Amino acid sequence: MPIDIGLWYNTAWHEFVAWDSLESQHFQWIVDGQPTNLRFDHDEWVLCTKTQVSMPAEVTLSHLDHRVEDSLGNGNMGADPGETVNLYVRLMNQGWNEATAVFGELSSSDPYIEVIGDTSSYPEIAGYQAQENLDLFIVQIVPSCPTDYGADMQIQVTAAGGYSQDVNFTLLIGDPRLLPVGPDAYGYIVLDPHDSGGPTFEWIEISPSQGGPGTAIEFTADDQTVPVPLPFPFTFYGQSGDTLSVCSNGWITTAAVAETDYSNSAIPDPDGPTGMIAPFWEDLSPQEHGEVSYYHDEPKHRFIVEFFQVRQYQPNWAWESFQVVLYDPVYYPTPTGDGEILFQYLDITDPASCTIGIENWNEDDGLQYLFNGSNHENGWVVTDSFAIKLTTSPASPVIPEQPTPVPSRYVLYQNYPNSFNSMTVIRYQLPEPGPVSLDVCNLLGQKIATLVRGKQGGGEHTVAWNGRTEQGAEAASGIYFYRIKTGNFVQVKKMVVLR
Repeated sequence: MPIDIGLWYNTAWHEFVAWDSLESQHFQWIVDGQPTNLRFDHDEWVLCTKTQVSMPAEVTLSHLDHRVEDSLGNGNMGADPGETVNLYVRLMNQGWNEATAVFGELSSSDPYIEVIGDTSSYPEIAGYQAQENLDLFIVQIVPSCPTDYGADMQIQVTAAGGYSQDVNFTLLIGDPRLLPVGPDAYGYIVLDPHDSGGPTFEWIEISPSQGGPGTAIEFTADDQTVPVPLPFPFTFYGQSGDTLSVCSNGWITTAAVAETDYSNSAIPDPDGPTGMIAPFWEDLSPQEHGEVSYYHDEPKHRFIVEFFQVRQYQPNWAWESFQVVLYDPVYYPTPTGDGEILFQYLDITDPASCTIGIENWNEDDGLQYLFNGSNHENGWVVTDSFAIKLTTSPASPVIPEQPTPVPSRYVLYQNYPNSFNSMTVIRYQLPEPGPVSLDVCNLLGQKIATLVRGKQGGGEHTVAWNGRTEQGAEAASGIYFYRIKTGNFVQVKKMVVLR
């Protein structure tokens, strides 16, 4: 019998296809926001072919997120009282059609805000994609503005076809997360990438299973602590040590201990070892999956301990990749003589039941950045490609005093590992400073993620991709391309995602 397939839209019936026979044909519609399957089999419909459905709008633009550039202020990438900042606002197109000729006019009625640069154009925004403004929105904050204050902002957005929409968002002034954690009673503070003088994430791959130069620690049973000799004396909370105790449960201490505490607690607390350095204190099982290794990077005067894809005891599907870096106090001096420490997080799956921080030898002082999923009020969520520095000197460098030679040419290296499931690392080198963009595209050439955008110095750089799009969705299995552009240099390489 003849069959019509279509839908009701704007009170009219739109026929999509008509067949004399639909035996075993299969369709999927979105009905009331849910996927609904229609199948014609043995002369029967599972659902009626004429279904009342709603169509998404052609173009709908909304605020996705925004970022602040304050190079003329304190450089903490946030808006603070008395600063003049550049504001970049990403607009999300929740419609199915491309938004063209997009233009925004920024305004605010807040008494603490003065908008200086109020207009900007936007690139074309494809359906279900997002873009930042091309020109600068410039905002001046009155010096008397209180901290931790939310200012109401509005962009009047227009686009081709007569589209017009007021987009509202809140600009946080004096974000407490842009301040260091601490100091504690001794003088340690914690700096993250959002703080002035904070670290930049640059993974140092030492794991032998990944081709690194490190030495693997053989954990043969659950809850083990292994002594490792330090190549230089390291001072921590005023006490110098030349032996490192590495526990399978994500903590170390610069003293010889047999303790193997797996049950994390808050800091400070009598629980756990004395003089604890905890990049990820949790019940971990490297004897079941993953690798723990150490390496003395002698030219840069640092000692690295890496946990690579180490399995949690529970949930057993959670694999964590992180490292702790100890800097030789002789080459990285601080006011107290204590060594600087760097925590780096390549791939974090489940931080809901861990402790991140440091604790003194009496276990009555320390700094807690994260405990059981709860961040310090001055801290950020610990995610992939994140780093924190622990120091008694906020202005002390984490860059070696003997600079690495600048390469003579541009190079984009093959990502590693390739293929990969949840994380891959991309290295590239620049012979001179300049603006750099590094994007990930699908087979159609559509950009799905931006890994680098901004000016970088000459030298070798590393960036990790967690296999997710800019909207946070997992990229499906398949072939992808990563493309670097800096000046006249453009290069593209292929990588494979296997789920």
